[in-house]
Amino acid sequence: MVGVSPKGERGWSDREIVGADSDRFDFRDYAEVLAGRARKADTPLTIGLFGSWGSGKTSLMRLIEGELQGVETIWINVWQLSNQEEVWQAFLQALFNQVNRKLPLRRRIDWPRLGKSLLVNSYRILVVAIPVVLGAAIGNPQASWQDALSLLAFNLSASANRTAAAAGALTTYALAAWLLLKPAVEASREVTHIDLKSMLKHGSYESQISELMKLQRRFDGMVKDLVGAGGRLVVFIDDLDRCAPDKIPDLLEAIKLFTTSPRCVYVLGLDQDIVRQGIARKHQFKEEREADEYLEKIVQVPFHLPPLDEGKIEAFVRGDYPELSARCPTAAEVFSRGLEPNPRKVKRALNIYRTVLELADKRLSAWEMDPIDDELAAKMVVLQSCYPELHQHLVRYPDYLLRFESEVISGPPGDEVSDELKALGVYEGSGLDAFMGLLNAGRKRFGDEDQVNQVSSYIYLIATAQGAATGARPDRREREALLGGDTLKIWDQVEAIRERGAEATYIQRLYAVLVDHTRYKSS
Repeated sequence: MVGVSPKGERGWSDREIVGADSDRFDFRDYAEVLAGRARKADTPLTIGLFGSWGSGKTSLMRLIEGELQGVETIWINVWQLSNQEEVWQAFLQALFNQVNRKLPLRRRIDWPRLGKSLLVNSYRILVVAIPVVLGAAIGNPQASWQDALSLLAFNLSASANRTAAAAGALTTYALAAWLLLKPAVEASREVTHIDLKSMLKHGSYESQISELMKLQRRFDGMVKDLVGAGGRLVVFIDDLDRCAPDKIPDLLEAIKLFTTSPRCVYVLGLDQDIVRQGIARKHQFKEEREADEYLEKIVQVPFHLPPLDEGKIEAFVRGDYPELSARCPTAAEVFSRGLEPNPRKVKRALNIYRTVLELADKRLSAWEMDPIDDELAAKMVVLQSCYPELHQHLVRYPDYLLRFESEVISGPPGDEVSDELKALGVYEGSGLDAFMGLLNAGRKRFGDEDQVNQVSSYIYLIATAQGAATGARPDRREREALLGGDTLKIWDQVEAIRERGAEATYIQRLYAVLVDHTRYKSS
């Protein structure tokens, strides 16, 4: 899951892994095992890759595809078909189209159907051929077809000159040739293209089922023509869980119909919870187990993507975001201990963090805010990403963060704190453990003496970057005093900042500005 922008900055895009060289989370081990199943196991076979949004299902599928060198593969993203009225038909159409395109032209043609179509259209040949033949016979029984066509053209334009007659003859010849060939061209087009919509549009339910069974048999033949008697075709079906829930069961039924084809391996990427909900709603299952059993009939090899461990996240941050580690050595620890172990969410949080640091630098240079601590900024990014309800609460009541941090760091939260955190979306178990790990990570605390007055600034900065700054504002009194014209107030504020233990270079900068200001007023 690594992207490279045109300027060379890595990590901003959310592209799936496209090869082993861009695998940062050791998915290749999984890919090798699953590719081995796809290559060697008996067919038909369906492999299900189960994982939540952003867990890396598409990346793993790409790696599996890369391991299947020499095996025929096709890729269908069903979410891209979700705007179709009948998604299951669109899926089957895409499946047939992709297999059909891989076949040589002579194998795409349904020869019996072609012969039947030519017979049906043979009247066109008679309509064109009979007048031409008669014209040739009347004018010159020994004449060739070309002579007959020329004579016919001449008779139709007797008053024209010879040039016009020749042109008319050529036109008539071309028209006659096209009318003779048109039935064959149209028939060839019909038998090389499969239009499922028109085939299934009319007729009773029974006739549609019959047509689907015929299509299944034809598909089996197409696959055999493509891969041979001993080969196999691997079909990757991605983003099934991004379709509307009411359309997922119909898609599964279509997939189920064709997963019985020999020489075929299907690899499905899906969120089991979302798919289960769609199945239960469609078939009115009351027990969760019923939906699972339905899915088990389709998927023979289930694989659940494991969550990322802290070590992999930390290695990813240090390896792919070296500029962040150089600026904040503890950033990797903060993100690995606090973030949900999901590749997409890790990357999204890191992109927010980079944006926040750049924004803070701009505001600092414009004297719009005090310097911030990069480690605490990382913690606030994680807090906003993983606990949005809590962050929204802190936007209105920033002092709560200091109390939560104090209680968490001093020991396990008491019942009162736990209930309050739970009400704000920090649930007991892994959620609460991650929250405690986040606040305990690194070396800095929001309650440190030099940071306690900056809590509002951290909350507001991240809220601004995320469009959530509905009510928070950092304390503006300090900035207003520094930018005001009253020298005594400026001196008092600088002393207060120094006593707070702010960064030495910042203090020196303030004193320099203040000295210049005093000299200017006294001159």
